[in-house]
Amino acid sequence: MQNMNFTDLITHLENSKGATAENRLKELLLMHYIFSSNFNSLMQYIEHTKDEKNAIEIIRTGNQQYFEAFTNELTRHFFNFIVSTKAYIDQTRRWIKNYYLETEIETRYNELKKQYFENNRLCKFIQDLRNYQEHYMIPFTAYNATFSTRQPFEFKITIPKEKLLQYKEWKNQSLQYINSFEKDLLVETFCNDYFQLIEEFYSQLLETVKQFHTEDFKELELIKDELKKRYPMKLY
Repeated sequence: MQNMNFTDLITHLENSKGATAENRLKELLLMHYIFSSNFNSLMQYIEHTKDEKNAIEIIRTGNQQYFEAFTNELTRHFFNFIVSTKAYIDQTRRWIKNYYLETEIETRYNELKKQYFENNRLCKFIQDLRNYQEHYMIPFTAYNATFSTRQPFEFKITIPKEKLLQYKEWKNQSLQYINSFEKDLLVETFCNDYFQLIEEFYSQLLETVKQFHTEDFKELELIKDELKKRYPMKLY
């Protein structure tokens, strides 16, 4: 690199294995951003309902317009989150196929899929729920508020079990998950459980990718350091 001018260094950086790996990672991280942002938006909206004043306003008699606005926004957040779960899975599969077939990364990816998703009733339920809302109907949500001077206020958002069971396309494991609930499915609980599962899966996958490209990223940092040292005022 000592004999390279600025243009040569930039070309060397852009053509390096580290830059290629970095750009690939950006694709996966973008999908993670979409997925996690949709989850956070949904949870923030649910959290809004836990404030007693907000809950009272939502269910107050004669406040139909406010209630409908709340329901529409909740449905939008929930719909986006469920759709993004499938998109994230599909994009990751495509990403592995495009860049890492027959590598240590593909091997680890398949191991992690088996560990986290195979025979997992929650995962099957989320996948089928996506088909439910795409091809059958948007899930109907119910609201239950508990006001008492003897215990903390509660406002629960649920999907009625009986409504879900009207759909005849659930896979066996999805049905097992639904039937594990005595009555209704608490939206916050199953969404949070699924999000945490996905987070664990992808944190391990990303760590595998970083280890696989350890030397490539070291080389990339050396090129960047050389550029910063020799051309500190330039943008690159």
